[in-house]
Amino acid sequence: MTYGSDWIKCDLHVHTPASFFHQYGDRNDPKVWEKFIGELEALPPEFQIIGVNDYLTVEGYKKLLAEKANGRLKNIACLLPVVEFRLNKLVGQAATKRVNYHVIFSDSLDPDTIQTQFLNALSATYHLEAGAKHPDWSGIVSEESLNQLGKLVKAQGLGNTALQGESDREVGFNNFNVDYVELEKILEFTPFKGKVITAIGKTEWDAYRWEGGGAADKRTIINKTDIVFLSVDSVDQYDKARQSLVSANVNSLLLDCSDAHYFTGSTQKDRIGNCFTWIKAEPTFDGLKQILFEPETRISVSETNPDKKAPYYVIESVRFVNASETFTDQEIRLSPYLNSIIGGKSTGKSLLAALIVKSSDIVEYERRSFQKSGGGHTDSIAWLDSALPDLDFEVRWKDGKVTSLLNDETRKVTYFPQHYLNSNVNDQGVGNKELNKIIRVVLSQNEHYGKAFDAYRDGLQGLDGEIASAATAFENALRDLREARHRTGEKGKSADVKANIAKLEQDFTSAKKAYDLSENEIAKHAALNQQISDLREQRNVIQSDIDVLASVTEQRLLEDTSIYSAVPELMYQSSEGLNAEVTAILNPIMEKARADILAAIAPVKTKYETVRGDIDEQIAALEPELHPILEKIAKSAPLREMSAALKSEGEKLATVLALEVEIDGLKTKITSLGDTINQFVDKRLALAGAVMKVMTDHPVAGGDDQLSVDIKPYIKSSHIQSLLKDRIKYQSNPDIREIVQIPEPLDTDVEGYRKAVSLVVKQSIEEKLEFKGEFNLAGVLQELLGNAFYLNYDLTLRGDSFRIMSPGKRALALLRIIVELDSSEHPIILDQPEDDLDNRSIYEGLASYLKSKKLARQIIVVTHNPNVVVGGDSEYVVVANQTGQESNQDNERFRFEYVYGGLELSFFDAAKPWVLQRQGIKEHVCEILDGGKDAFLRREQLYSTLKGRS
Repeated sequence: MTYGSDWIKCDLHVHTPASFFHQYGDRNDPKVWEKFIGELEALPPEFQIIGVNDYLTVEGYKKLLAEKANGRLKNIACLLPVVEFRLNKLVGQAATKRVNYHVIFSDSLDPDTIQTQFLNALSATYHLEAGAKHPDWSGIVSEESLNQLGKLVKAQGLGNTALQGESDREVGFNNFNVDYVELEKILEFTPFKGKVITAIGKTEWDAYRWEGGGAADKRTIINKTDIVFLSVDSVDQYDKARQSLVSANVNSLLLDCSDAHYFTGSTQKDRIGNCFTWIKAEPTFDGLKQILFEPETRISVSETNPDKKAPYYVIESVRFVNASETFTDQEIRLSPYLNSIIGGKSTGKSLLAALIVKSSDIVEYERRSFQKSGGGHTDSIAWLDSALPDLDFEVRWKDGKVTSLLNDETRKVTYFPQHYLNSNVNDQGVGNKELNKIIRVVLSQNEHYGKAFDAYRDGLQGLDGEIASAATAFENALRDLREARHRTGEKGKSADVKANIAKLEQDFTSAKKAYDLSENEIAKHAALNQQISDLREQRNVIQSDIDVLASVTEQRLLEDTSIYSAVPELMYQSSEGLNAEVTAILNPIMEKARADILAAIAPVKTKYETVRGDIDEQIAALEPELHPILEKIAKSAPLREMSAALKSEGEKLATVLALEVEIDGLKTKITSLGDTINQFVDKRLALAGAVMKVMTDHPVAGGDDQLSVDIKPYIKSSHIQSLLKDRIKYQSNPDIREIVQIPEPLDTDVEGYRKAVSLVVKQSIEEKLEFKGEFNLAGVLQELLGNAFYLNYDLTLRGDSFRIMSPGKRALALLRIIVELDSSEHPIILDQPEDDLDNRSIYEGLASYLKSKKLARQIIVVTHNPNVVVGGDSEYVVVANQTGQESNQDNERFRFEYVYGGLELSFFDAAKPWVLQRQGIKEHVCEILDGGKDAFLRREQLYSTLKGRS
């Protein structure tokens, strides 16, 4: 078999020394021919198809065929006969009436057939230039007939000095013109049906003007011709020439050819080997014809091989080792592009694909192909272990590396077994975990997104720590508030204590008169008591302020004035280098700031301590003045009791006032912590926003009019419901119960989640929450805030969101996004992906997508759908067969055998007894794949539609 469609050089315009015009030397000199053949043999190995393009003769082609039959020209896989001549008329402009025309014949045609059925038929349609006097002249195209015509023409122009200076042969050739209408009739002859390709010379075609009635003829002739020839010095010249055809809206299937008339040593552009045209095809005439149907992907005009895949990303061939009589021992080659494995049921198609994966990347094979069933794993090719214990399967890579079942070498591949796409992703709603995971993994291979997502995860970890700290502080503050309130309840309210003191003082004033206390002493007692009470209240306030200042410690400043609190972006948006550089700059500044803060606070604290000392001194100074009065009061039991009660109430008032200051401080702290906790929702959204911002720079973020990805933060709504239901006594709490009993919570309801968090905070402050079992507020808040968000990746294909796609379209979207977002370049192996798709997705989506993606990555697809094989323009088709599966479909030797080649490989040999060798790849595709013939026809009709621009 052949090597399938691969990039090869194709030069369809090489004149030989047998041509009517050339610059090689004497056509009859054996040395000239030897040099010519030697230069063809010295061409780089990529030159595989040579069109032997001579004027009105196939003698040069016959000469090269004979040399090849004798062992020469082994480096040239395919020699094609090409006949060049001039047409008599295109648009009727007087300045130029001829254009060069070429007919490329299949090498399956015998040269004699071309001579007798084409060239001899052309002779009857030749006529002289307008005005010539011998309209009844005729003759078979040959050197003799051209000489005869030249003599006749020269005889008519004896006064034309230039004409008389040319040879009879040259004048005769220049006056031969082929009628285009008659040419079309000749090419319809049976021997040439499907065996010719026509070409027109662009340089001559360009010479005609568009003005006048000739424009239609000019447009028609190029559009009815298969390809256009041009000879250029550079690829840039070619690009400009092709663009001119595109701009003119005419046939732009343009090939650069050498138009060789000179040896390689010449400085002329028309020299052997000066050709930039690469085609992706079998080196055969049928292979060449594929450029007519797939010109965009089959033609490249460039200085180097268009295949830029790294060799370590390309599987070159595979083979079975120690397979006994079960598997063929032949090497099965593969194309760097799209490889299709076809065959009937149970013929070894999927088996071959699975072995390629298992022998290359065992981790990928086990991850994708083992499907859980009844709690265990199944392996579709596990039977080989017992049936063929010594079996090995080798995968040879283009760089020479070999991986196999039995060695430890591995190479990464991506594998999709049968039904993988739909079996693993069957949730049409938002929040599809498998889809999110797949997209996240492949997105992370993009450097910018991967870095942003890593920063997002790091940011979440840091935020979880902040949440835990705030939730614990919030719960502790609420506990402290409850305890302070309890103590206040035991002591009473300050207003009540003050009222009681006032009443005691009134009673004391009434009673003191009975116990020899002067009005001055009574007034002084009251005043001193009030002064001391007021001073103690002031002291409590001052002491509270001193405690606040004492809380500003170096450790606390270190926590609250870190670099990341000042510049949070450093934690999750900067590179390591920037982080280190900014840290080195800011650390000394932060350290100085902390020292400055401590230094600034110290004198304030000292001042407040001095004020407290002053108050203590004032109290100490007042107490001696009160003492004599208290002694006099002490002589009377009632007064002593009243005095003691006043003193006790005064001390109680000081305590209650201190508690109330503490309670006010706790309330402020709780309010602040509640706000902080509510703000964690926005902090999580901000972290997600950093990822979303990076995603806007990704190639598929905004879509390609077909495929796009949109990232948004979503809520785990069911998780939130379950959390509140399982941890809070919601039946007696109407507000919480309302959230828990929402019938279908939406993951998109971020505002609803924000309100739920706010409600939990609010009810915690109001002491309305009751927890089940051992659950507590800090734990519930951490769960509520720490595991509630996820990034949802909404996949859109041709305007449809993933959640509303049909199953087939969903599978196609998933396949595309996995491949599109994956920045890897290793091979992709697909096993019957069409099983997960509908017909429209196969024809409009899968085939065209594989066709475009194979340019970047090698693809191996097992398929039974002709639109995948033909519509995807497979460069290589592997046909599988198992003996005994169908009658008259046996193999030559082994139970499982394979043949391979390009789509263009076409033949049928009924004499061959073995099914795989009986026919070509094209015939196998048409026979095995239902609708194969229609797929080929559809492809050819599509080209005809695109090409017919007139």
